[in-house]
Amino acid sequence: MQRIKKRKWFSDLEDLSVPFRKYGCFLPEQRMLLERVHDKLTHTNKPVLVFIAPPASGKTHVICLLARTLSGTNQSTAILVPNNYLKHEFDIAQTEVSGGLPDVDIINFSEYLRDRKRYDFVLADEAHNLKSFLELDTSLTRTVNLTKADPAYADIASRYLSPGRTFVAQQISFASAKDLLRSLASLPKCSTQLRPVTKDPTSWSCFVYIWADSAICSVSFVRADGVCRLKLPTKRLLMFSAFPLSENELEFYCGIPKDAVERAKSISSSAVWREKQRICISLTDSLAPDAKIDLFKSIIRQSNTRILILFNSLRSCQEAFTELRKSLHNVFMIAHGSKDQATYQRFLRRTDGILLTASTVFWEGINIGGLRLVILAEPPIPRPHLLDLRKRKIIDGRIDTIRRLQQGLGRVCRRKGEWGAGVMFFDIDKTCKQYRKTIGVKRLLKLRSWECVLLLHKIFADRSLSIESVSKSDAPEVI
Repeated sequence: MQRIKKRKWFSDLEDLSVPFRKYGCFLPEQRMLLERVHDKLTHTNKPVLVFIAPPASGKTHVICLLARTLSGTNQSTAILVPNNYLKHEFDIAQTEVSGGLPDVDIINFSEYLRDRKRYDFVLADEAHNLKSFLELDTSLTRTVNLTKADPAYADIASRYLSPGRTFVAQQISFASAKDLLRSLASLPKCSTQLRPVTKDPTSWSCFVYIWADSAICSVSFVRADGVCRLKLPTKRLLMFSAFPLSENELEFYCGIPKDAVERAKSISSSAVWREKQRICISLTDSLAPDAKIDLFKSIIRQSNTRILILFNSLRSCQEAFTELRKSLHNVFMIAHGSKDQATYQRFLRRTDGILLTASTVFWEGINIGGLRLVILAEPPIPRPHLLDLRKRKIIDGRIDTIRRLQQGLGRVCRRKGEWGAGVMFFDIDKTCKQYRKTIGVKRLLKLRSWECVLLLHKIFADRSLSIESVSKSDAPEVI
């Protein structure tokens, strides 16, 4: 009986899928993901189901099909995404579902937090980003950001930033937090935001982040006696991610009890085609800021294609943009991803557009049509999360660094037939020693900057050139 129901379920999905009707099959990862979803929906009563699917595995189409199927049985259904760019991705993706998604709400995290509507089913894409849910809930977290221009910045930096260090992240004691709160609350830009904290300071924990290179300080006050409660749907929350949150993280950041979670078996990638269509380059020479700008210009001239340049620091991004736009008219910058879609559309209108950004939005999830080259301008060292700081855990950021490397390089070669290159302006051996296993790139080249320019010239000189034709003689340090 169950086998018949499953067969009927898949038959309905196949009828709904425009790509299936065109090609006669799902991608292997899509089929496995649908199998796991069916198994968990029919064999467990847990309200939260976690599914692990690799990047560029056709997950967006699967989520659309599932949402359409659930809403078609009179279940109120929503697709939950981190930002408005992914909302736009789903708006496009729903055209590949017969009849679209007329009864499905596609909403971002902030909208879901404010929305009082209760859904039967919620399907959360890039669900690891729910770590930010705690910080979006102003009843539980109040954050103020300071720059060098603010009078409190110098005092905070001198107090918590040890000599010689460029970054610090820590939870501070109540005594220190009390003095800090008094200082911040006296600033007009902070007084309203911190009013709930000043009324009952003993109920809040304090966390301080300082970036010396960018001259930025972020201070977060988190209710010590409160737990973030992600509003669960009446029936099931389905969470999809290549890098899922642990049970401890789900409990801390979303208020989801451990016994409410059921995990499906992880899906392995079968995208061996990507190794033939993508080449990744790691630079072995250190670059001064001026030399990095010159290298940007050389690569842009040699490639003459759509390029995404990803930064880990907003200040570095702004400085590079200021220099590049002095001589280039096709350069765009997005500081805060969710607030600058007009700039993104102008970038997309140019086939040779260059987009600079430090926004997490562009490190993961988003598909950029015609993208041939992605540059990671800095090592993607992540900001420690509040849960780690509260536990006073030693932060090495290894897992999040690996994730950002995978996601950043994964902006190119999203589909079969596409080709492209990823360039890291740093020595990957010094950033992530586990790269051989975790990035999944068999054809990683370690080059000096001038060798990189020559190789990119060869690749982009003839747009019909197969990446597979690049030989060891072109780049002697092939691993």
